[in-house]
Amino acid sequence: MADTDTPTFHLGITMAGAVSAGAYTAGFMDYLLEALERWEEKKAHNREVGKGGQGYDPTVPMHDVVIDVLGGASAGGMVGMITALSTYAKMPPVHSPSDTPTGNILYDSWVLLDDDVDSTLPNPEMTFEKMLHTQDLGADGGGVKSLLNSRPIDAIADRVFEQLVPQEKQRPRPPYISEDLHVLMTLCSIRGVPFEVKFNTFSSAKFPYSPGHRMHEHMIVAHFKWRYKTARDQDLYLKFDPYDPEAAGLMKLCTKATGAFPIGLEMRQFQGKLSKEYVKNSILRNLDIQDPNAV
Repeated sequence: MADTDTPTFHLGITMAGAVSAGAYTAGFMDYLLEALERWEEKKAHNREVGKGGQGYDPTVPMHDVVIDVLGGASAGGMVGMITALSTYAKMPPVHSPSDTPTGNILYDSWVLLDDDVDSTLPNPEMTFEKMLHTQDLGADGGGVKSLLNSRPIDAIADRVFEQLVPQEKQRPRPPYISEDLHVLMTLCSIRGVPFEVKFNTFSSAKFPYSPGHRMHEHMIVAHFKWRYKTARDQDLYLKFDPYDPEAAGLMKLCTKATGAFPIGLEMRQFQGKLSKEYVKNSILRNLDIQDPNAV
């Protein structure tokens, strides 16, 4: 809590991997955003009329809450990315179940999924039926990609980015979202990144050099920043900008990749997408190593 005239509570929200239970996480985030939105409206009214003015509601707390970080793994990482994107427009809350698109990308992505909601289709299918299709087998010359067809996941992710409000119509940043929001998602590298931790304090006449501890790092974190500056943040963080084609492509790829599951769901290729320096810096942060020369 900041020590100011208007106290501010800063939140970092971590969301666990949950497979289909990501719908629960998405529902929580939808409810949280709705509550924060309504609270801001009440506070704005109180500020406008002034304390003691007509219509002032003394029951409304006047402190601020700001979300600084959204982080997660698998389903949690997907929800974190969708939550950040949802703030570019005023998202309609969902108060009752719906079998048709609502315009709420958290609800539509996690409840409707990739279901065929158009009743005029000759053979409408549910998402989990589509995941048993074989259309992904041999696609792009890749052979068998996974046990389940991951095309529905691609369709959901594509829809989230395609339905984003046009840049010229995006709303001002909500007060409850930090102007320097960080969005983090874990990426599992099955192959792993080999590296060696050196122990420079060790010495022996029988060894010509100090031995190190060799290991593989299997988790890289996709760490996006809203207020990204190339000169300051390149190779340290990733650019969060859904209106920049290159940045949006990487955001979408990471959103799909955080949910990739060995054998079950298609792995995602990052060849040339993340620089070696970024991968190195990500590992250093994961291991809390301050001196890059130690690796």
